[in-house]
Amino acid sequence: MRYCLILFFCLFLMGCTVTNNAIADTPEEALRLIESKEQDYPKILSLINSIEISDKQVFYVYEGEVNSNKEWFVANIEKNDDSKWFVRESINIGMPNSENEKYAAGTNSFTAGFSSDLQEIKDDWKVVNIPSHNYFVWIELHD
Repeated sequence: MRYCLILFFCLFLMGCTVTNNAIADTPEEALRLIESKEQDYPKILSLINSIEISDKQVFYVYEGEVNSNKEWFVANIEKNDDSKWFVRESINIGMPNSENEKYAAGTNSFTAGFSSDLQEIKDDWKVVNIPSHNYFVWIELHD
């Protein structure tokens, strides 16, 4: 419970939606631009994996650092009318551990979380495999 409260306050303080003018030629570059321009944005430690939803939308799962704690984040990166990429939203979904086997967070456009239970996967989820982990990240898009 204490861990969930800490995550809630991290999400509350950092916000769920990123709004900015940082546009880039690639999704990875857009993510790195946000890190360098946004004062309260977490330091990106590693890009874990991604899933392409369409030629105009990609989700990245990355490990970031918040207040000296490692957390997993999910970023919704989209292409604008000028064929440039920007981070529409990024949320903190926590870090799996023995005390925190399942966790989810959401925005207006998607909900994301992690789990190790493959039988839990729903038909409308986009699943991002996490190399070298027993966990996967799921993404549910909102219409």
